[in-house]
Amino acid sequence: MIDADCPLCHRPLDVTAEEPSGAFRSTRRYATGQPRAGALYGACSRCELLVVDVALMLESDEADRRDVLDAINGARRARQLFDRGYGDSQVAMTELARAFHSLRSIEPPGTSPWDPVALLGWVEAGGASRHELNCAHFVLSVWNLGDTEDAIGPFNAMRALGGWDRANRAANVEWAREPWWP
Repeated sequence: MIDADCPLCHRPLDVTAEEPSGAFRSTRRYATGQPRAGALYGACSRCELLVVDVALMLESDEADRRDVLDAINGARRARQLFDRGYGDSQVAMTELARAFHSLRSIEPPGTSPWDPVALLGWVEAGGASRHELNCAHFVLSVWNLGDTEDAIGPFNAMRALGGWDRANRAANVEWAREPWWP
């Protein structure tokens, strides 16, 4: 049997091979689609939550933890590169852009190697998701606040933080812990 905690209250789930009947049919469900064959169900009576496919939930949670750690470590590496003065700050900016998994996964022009003009052109061209644009806007703001604001307006931290997932927020918070600007 699998040990798993409720994603809401973090108490142990009651895990079973069959979907619980009765009260859990009309309560909240935590699912990422249809359960796989042989899926285990988890029930939390405190939260009135039914977890459909506990193993899938645990896999998703582990991937989320890895993404958050990658983001934090990437932002730390960027700060270390900047603090140590390895060459010019473009290497640190490349690392900061890569700390945001929304940018790392699509590698828009200008993120590696660092080219703020190319990245700004990509932002202005549109076609990216709001989260990708917020990540790019943040990184461009770190590089040169004045030029970025003239071109695309000020970076709206509250809008970005409200829409980012945990990993993108982690990269931003790690930078903000000890902010730096080239």
